[in-house]
Amino acid sequence: MKEIFSIRSLVEEFDTFILDQWGVLHNGATAFDPALEALTLLKKKQKKVAILTNSGKSQDYNRKTLHALNITQDLYSTIVTAGDHMRKSFKTGKFANLGIKAFLLPWNDQKKSDIPGIKIVFTALHEADFVLCTGVNRHNVQSYIDDLKTAKNLHLPLVVSNPDFVSVDSRGCLHMCPGAIAKCYEDMGGVVFWHGKPTKDVYAMCHDAIDGWHNAVIIGDSLYHDIGGANAIGAKSIFVTDGIHKKKCQTFEGIQALTRQYNVYPTYYMSQIKV
Repeated sequence: MKEIFSIRSLVEEFDTFILDQWGVLHNGATAFDPALEALTLLKKKQKKVAILTNSGKSQDYNRKTLHALNITQDLYSTIVTAGDHMRKSFKTGKFANLGIKAFLLPWNDQKKSDIPGIKIVFTALHEADFVLCTGVNRHNVQSYIDDLKTAKNLHLPLVVSNPDFVSVDSRGCLHMCPGAIAKCYEDMGGVVFWHGKPTKDVYAMCHDAIDGWHNAVIIGDSLYHDIGGANAIGAKSIFVTDGIHKKKCQTFEGIQALTRQYNVYPTYYMSQIKV
């Protein structure tokens, strides 16, 4: 694991750069200026740039969100989302035997009509064939325990569209994400169908979406999801330390301890993506 201080030092080594968005390109409120400069450099160097995000929303939704933050479509080649990965699972018949009645765990502002492209009917928990976890609208994982215990007793599988455990906001505060609920259910012995990073399938989707690559580097701030995914497919990676792990990454020893804890190993690390 080697510290680097500029994306420029690696730009000639790779033909493709696969970047996480939240915590790497923006904080949900504003884009990071150094990251915009890095994207501009990659565009100038005619590199392929894929934004691979664990967002449970669609590619189109994320493109509009990025555009609103001045991360315009000319700065990247494609977007691949965990949400689209989930929808692909339904559309291609992976869940043909799952049933069509779902108990939904959504975001606060999410309407059932906001989940397009899936032919399912939303029901009460005791009537459901499976649990669909697309968001968080309660205070903590503990507040989901009763529902998860009931689902486990009913032998219901759980499908999660966003596998992230936490996200970091513009103030540096961490917030629970759907993956934390899914992880709790899995730890209880429940069956979970994961989508997005670090699954190999989502990297295959990314590979197809960008018409392949010769030598790609994966960039992200989540050791489990981004760097773990890179390790899983045998790709080199850059760990961005000023993201969700920032408080534990103040020293090299802290970074080393964290990588050992997650049993994942980045090729490089830097505080943020910059030129």
